[in-house]
Amino acid sequence: MYEFYYNQAMEYYKKAVDNGDEKAKNRIKLLESKRQVDDAFYKSALEVKNQIKSIEYYNNGIKYAEQGLYTQAINAYSEAIRINPNYKDAINNRGAVYFNNLHEKEKACADFRKACDLGNNLGCDNFIKVGCD
Repeated sequence: MYEFYYNQAMEYYKKAVDNGDEKAKNRIKLLESKRQVDDAFYKSALEVKNQIKSIEYYNNGIKYAEQGLYTQAINAYSEAIRINPNYKDAINNRGAVYFNNLHEKEKACADFRKACDLGNNLGCDNFIKVGCD
């Protein structure tokens, strides 16, 4: 809906410029600036929403792991990582579930290495502790 009104206003002001209305040029600039601000605000709001969603999945992963629901924990951590590919704590925790509960050392080592590369010290410790090469 916003797009419709923006386009309608822009069309109106462009016609006014074509008809010699000098004030319409300033209104076009103002409208373009407002659109940039609105677009930036929308993008920021979407990023915050995604961060919150990623944290929710991460927390679900912790809950599932504590309940012994390891496949669900892996799925929850994986969804958190899909939303935020650099979520180092989710990557490390997924690696821990892979190693400790599902006995999938290769997958665990890949996650520990990535978490470590992203600056997660526990991921680095886990990488060494479980004997990853």
